[in-house]
Amino acid sequence: MAERNYETEKVKKELAERNCEDEKVKREMAERNYEREVEKIKSAERALEKENAKQKKNIKKLQNKLKKESGINKEMCKILNEKADEAKMLLNCYEKLKAASTEVLQNNRSLKMEISEAEENARKTKSEKEKLSLDLTKAVENSDNIKRKIPRKYKLRRKNGSRYIPYELSAARTRRRKVQNAVQGLKAVPDMAEKVLSRFKTKSEAIKRKINPLQAVTMAAITGLNCNQMENMKTFLRFFDIDVLPPVHKMRETLKMLKEEFKYEEFENIELGVVGRRVQDIREVVAKRGKRLMENQKWVDVPGLEAFAFVGLTCDSGGNFLHAAISMMNVDEGWGSPNNATLVATGKVPKENYETVECVCGKSFHQINQLDRTEIKFEVNGITVTKTVIVIVCLDGKMSSICSGHCGSSSAMPCYDCVSTKKDINEGKIGELRNAETMLRQAKQFEEKKKSLKNPSEAVLSKLRYECECITKRPLLTMSHTQWIYGILHAAMGPVIKVLDTIEDDALKQDLKDLKINIQSSAEIRKSNKNLKTEIENVKSHIEELKNAIKTSKLILPKWKKIRRTPMKDQPICESPYCVQNLFGTDPSPLFLTFLKCKCGSFIHASCDLLFVNYEIQYAQDTEYLCPSCDPISTEGALKDLEARQAEWEKDLTELKEIIKKKEQELKDTKVEIPYERCVTYQKIQSQLKELKVRKNLYFQKLNGVDVRKLITHRETFISVIKEDFQEDVRSLFTCLNTFQELAEKQFLTDADIDMIDSSELKRAYKVIE
Repeated sequence: MAERNYETEKVKKELAERNCEDEKVKREMAERNYEREVEKIKSAERALEKENAKQKKNIKKLQNKLKKESGINKEMCKILNEKADEAKMLLNCYEKLKAASTEVLQNNRSLKMEISEAEENARKTKSEKEKLSLDLTKAVENSDNIKRKIPRKYKLRRKNGSRYIPYELSAARTRRRKVQNAVQGLKAVPDMAEKVLSRFKTKSEAIKRKINPLQAVTMAAITGLNCNQMENMKTFLRFFDIDVLPPVHKMRETLKMLKEEFKYEEFENIELGVVGRRVQDIREVVAKRGKRLMENQKWVDVPGLEAFAFVGLTCDSGGNFLHAAISMMNVDEGWGSPNNATLVATGKVPKENYETVECVCGKSFHQINQLDRTEIKFEVNGITVTKTVIVIVCLDGKMSSICSGHCGSSSAMPCYDCVSTKKDINEGKIGELRNAETMLRQAKQFEEKKKSLKNPSEAVLSKLRYECECITKRPLLTMSHTQWIYGILHAAMGPVIKVLDTIEDDALKQDLKDLKINIQSSAEIRKSNKNLKTEIENVKSHIEELKNAIKTSKLILPKWKKIRRTPMKDQPICESPYCVQNLFGTDPSPLFLTFLKCKCGSFIHASCDLLFVNYEIQYAQDTEYLCPSCDPISTEGALKDLEARQAEWEKDLTELKEIIKKKEQELKDTKVEIPYERCVTYQKIQSQLKELKVRKNLYFQKLNGVDVRKLITHRETFISVIKEDFQEDVRSLFTCLNTFQELAEKQFLTDADIDMIDSSELKRAYKVIE
């Protein structure tokens, strides 16, 4: 047993010794690996040190290059600044020369008039002298007395002849004596100083009559004229000796000063046909506007909301222009006006849709979204006032739908503010207000699903819109919808116009039925007749324009040929070398009221360049017009071009005459003569509207907001003349709308005021317009 134990222990020892040897080998292997790793790290560090040294050398080289280039750039900037100063000096010299040239023109005209008067006087005196000489010869022949010399009236004064020598040719002593005599003679005249000053009275009054450049810029902004058109009007008024406008360069300087108050940037999108300009920093506009209000003591804090600054945002389009403006709402009563708003983005757009609004106002709206609910500091007389900005959005229905990314009022969920169907709205149920985050997610979801579909049908798209709650575009304004205000008169206008049309059509049908006059679909016939009349009027105006163009071209052409052969030596009235107006006299004629401005800055009569039709003149104004001096053309070429245009006018004239004959015949065939004066009920309604001063016929048979307010305010007077079947429903609707209108004041409504509006009343009121 002992031997066995010994052998087992011996075996164990051998195993332990082997394990120790294995562990030693492993340790040696690990140490070798560690040494290899250390060597690798050291080699990497060496490589990094080499690369760092290289990079430092490169950085030094680049710094040296930058120093050299900065020195060169500074020199270039100095040169450019000097050139800019020279250019400004040249522009000022040019403006002064232009003003001097206009004054010289006026002086030339006055001199011409004086010369012509002097020539006429000379002719008269000459004729009188001839008559006197004839009478004298006759008297001499008939007289019996001896001929003798006729005594002179003034005898020659031979003594002291130097007194009658001209002042320029006389001696210094004589000049001195003449001046002294003249001064003594002036002293003898009483109130001489007042009489001398009276010589300059008209000039001082003329200077006082001139409006200042700021007033001229304001007038130009209101009338929609630019500086070039104001310059055109200035020259036109000076023809009538009416010089009230300031120089154009002063107007441009004032306009530049106003524009440089905020930094603007211009933009253009050729695909959409959009061009415009916008403010670069909206926060700067709000800070400056708020600072001015506080400095002028026009700032008013809202009770209970003293820590907030309310900023109003408006956006609307009109006349193919889209404008976005902001205004401060913390103003004293009487100072809050849309005219006090600052335009932050404006552009010329072909139509109002999501793409054009995003192009013009997208960048500005993004800044306004970031400005909402943030703090802004106003520096007022060394004191820093901090306020939290709250943006109040006031838009019409269409613009609100566009800025919300909503697909429109004709969708399944017509409201851009809340998630409600048409059925819910008619039943008086109002859903939850929309959330910006949810709307952004819905717009993204709609775009992704629409891209995944290939040629989707309208039914599939309508279903997809309903799933996304009718949000199909990314919202441009992401502030809370509790800060959105909708114009109450916009909301009331639709139902009131619809109700009025329904009542008038029903009254007219009933009157025609009582008169036993049967007219089928009278509304559609009246609409088509109205369209035909407008088309006929447009064609007639175009025919009249072409006739006038042909007549004036025949009138001017002979004199134009004459002045091309022998240009007049007199100063032309316009800046064309072949001005024709001088041949028509000095009185302004309707032919010479339209001016075209060349690229070189000169003004040319349209008639002097053989342009007589409005669309040709408009095309020349829109494009870069070139005067005969900048773009010379031979007489034969100009005559050929005019002959070709005259042939086109004649051709268009014959075609238009045929078209107008067809239109007039069509109007006679479809004309429906309704005896309105015999329609008693219809006339009662119209007379009642006149008494209420509701001017229905001013806006293409539609009412404006003021007329809607009059109608719903005096609803009982209007209801008394309509059909009894409509009276209860119309009273209910107009009462509801009047409640909205009365609550729509410049104030913050409490929950109690909002609860006063009974939305369920609309369910029964809308029956009248179904």
